[in-house]
Amino acid sequence: MKIFKCKKSITFRRAERITYTAVLAAIAVVLNIIELNLGIGDIKLSLSYLPSFISGIFLGPLAGLSVGLLGDVVGVLIMPQGPWIPLVTLSSALMGFIPGLIFMIKKVHPFIKLAISLVLVFFICTAGFNSLGIFLVYVSGKKAFVPWWTIRMASQAIVVSINAAILFAIYYPFDKLIFARLRKTNITNDDLLIISDGEASVDTSSNDDCENSYSNNIDMNNPNED
Repeated sequence: MKIFKCKKSITFRRAERITYTAVLAAIAVVLNIIELNLGIGDIKLSLSYLPSFISGIFLGPLAGLSVGLLGDVVGVLIMPQGPWIPLVTLSSALMGFIPGLIFMIKKVHPFIKLAISLVLVFFICTAGFNSLGIFLVYVSGKKAFVPWWTIRMASQAIVVSINAAILFAIYYPFDKLIFARLRKTNITNDDLLIISDGEASVDTSSNDDCENSYSNNIDMNNPNED
């Protein structure tokens, strides 16, 4: 079996990251449009946290920012539910960017990082930019900010709690089953079978980046072992 051992990011992994980002952005568009009525007053459940957090956590802050930004902007273009609110778009972008930054911190349990991310996103995005943008466009002149904001935060706390429970539940399955391969430093010819012709390649022209090694007897449970 031929194994490509690369010290730097290779095109195959880069293509996978772009694919995951695109898929999550598409999901974000759908979830930004769809809201579920919880049957508790006027509270509507939005799951828009999920694709933004997943992209930020597993693909990095720039991917998280892109997914949040595209989810909001494209959603507004496809199915506008009112005027475009720049502060809401900023809030959506930061919703993926913030967990991306937090998860760059090393030697901290992922659940602690997830909890920190949720708290920061709640106060900066939901309670901050998002609420301010909605107030300025829809509520200003009709109600005072503080009483309206207090009621809104009570309902949004329920929405965030549901999103948080889902994120904690799916973190390890997503990490093990989907995104773990992005952390691999080796790529085998088995991996190459799923690459379409001409869409991705491995640059082995530089010994500083990649070196080729062959093995006829390799432990398939430990592909890092020569």
